[in-house]
Amino acid sequence: EAIKRKEKKKEKSKTIMNYFALVFYFILFVVFGITLAFKVNDQTLFIGNTSYITILTGSMESIYEGNTYISDNNLTNQIEQYSLIGIEKINEEDIKLYDVIAYKHDDVIYVHRVIKIMENAEGVKLFTLRGDANSDSLTFELGVRYENIVGKYNGLSNYGLGGTLIYLQSNIGIVALLSGFLFLIMFLIKANNATIVGIRAQIAPINSATNKIFSTTLIIFINYLL
Repeated sequence: EAIKRKEKKKEKSKTIMNYFALVFYFILFVVFGITLAFKVNDQTLFIGNTSYITILTGSMESIYEGNTYISDNNLTNQIEQYSLIGIEKINEEDIKLYDVIAYKHDDVIYVHRVIKIMENAEGVKLFTLRGDANSDSLTFELGVRYENIVGKYNGLSNYGLGGTLIYLQSNIGIVALLSGFLFLIMFLIKANNATIVGIRAQIAPINSATNKIFSTTLIIFINYLL
């Protein structure tokens, strides 16, 4: 009787550990999916009316001394390089002078400040933008049309998440994620003290899902690296 209780407790522990392994698989899979989405969409992830963008440059981090309108208007919403920020869709009439907005040029998204708003002869609004750290506006920032504007910076900024996403897109970051999956495989084998065939026979429903997730993830990783 004592042996049966011991075996039952052991099997229960194995099942719990396998469920935890599945949870970690899922978390790693979601992290990889989000990382891949940012990489293929030029560091941008669109969810509803909000876009999440990782900032790769320091053009909004510091303040160029010649941009006196920043101190004159107490503009303190600078953005640290490598931060993950939130961008909300905005109507044209709601864009104000000195708003920080995201706009697209040649399929690249820039996040800079509106420093001038004017209208051309046809009555079309044109926005001039500039990074707080830049001494001048870029050539293509002189007269940005509303249709090229992605949205307005909503104040959400997280350096840790942004840095992590950028790191995970690097080769070493990819290796780290793959290592996480491999570690879980080894953990499952050790925890069950059996071969993969033995594990499938003992807890088929759990490990069937586990193996499918791992196989799918491994294929995605290989295609990603290629």
